[in-house]
Amino acid sequence: MNRDQMTADYAAGVLHPALRLMVEAQDAIDGERARDSEIAAAAGGAWLESEDPAPMKDNALDTALSSIRETPMDPAARAARQAGQRLAELAAVPEPILDHAIEAASGRGWKSPMKGVRRLELMRDGDLTAELIHVKSGVSVPAHGHSGREYTLCLQGEFLQDGKVYGRGDMVIADGETVHAPRADGEEDVLVYAVTEAPLKYRGVAGLLQKILGFR
Repeated sequence: MNRDQMTADYAAGVLHPALRLMVEAQDAIDGERARDSEIAAAAGGAWLESEDPAPMKDNALDTALSSIRETPMDPAARAARQAGQRLAELAAVPEPILDHAIEAASGRGWKSPMKGVRRLELMRDGDLTAELIHVKSGVSVPAHGHSGREYTLCLQGEFLQDGKVYGRGDMVIADGETVHAPRADGEEDVLVYAVTEAPLKYRGVAGLLQKILGFR
C-alpha cells in the first residue's frame, strides 16, 4: 500500500486506526509547516530588529545557574520535574497521536530493547503494532527485514536509510522484501511513529537476541 492508497482508504473509512493516525499526523505536520512559513514571511524579523537589547550583567548566567543548583528540590517538585521531562519527550508528537502517546507513557512506559533505542507501544491489534521509536543521534537500528509492511513517519530529527535522508513529516513504507538499518543522522535524536503489520526479523546478533528474548 502506498501513500495514495492510504489516502483513498482513509477517505473511504476503511483504513486501520493506526494508519489513520499516521495520515492525520502527517497532515498536521504539513499544516504546521504552512503556518510557520506564513508567520515567518509576515514577521520578517522586523520586531526583533526594532527592539533594543536589555542590559545584563556579565555574570548573570552563572548567578542564575548557581541559584538553581543550591535550591533543594522537594519530592513534589521532583515528581513534577520528572513528569515535565516525560512530556518534553513528546513535544514533537503531532496532535492526532499525542493523546495516545501520553496515555502510553503514563501506563506501559518506554522500553529499551537495545542501547540507544527506546520504544513506546501505542496500539496493538494482533500482529499489527503502532509505536513511537526514539533513536539517539548517531545510533543505527540493527539490520532487519519484515514479515509484512512497515510504515514510518518521521516526527523529529533526520534518519539515513538506503542512502536517503528523511526528516520531519517524511513517510517511508517498507515491504516484506526490504532489509535495512536506519541510522539517526545529524545532531538531533530521532523520533518516529511506526506501524508494523508483523514482527521485525532482525539479522546477526540482534536476530539471535530476538529469538532468545522474544522482543519484536
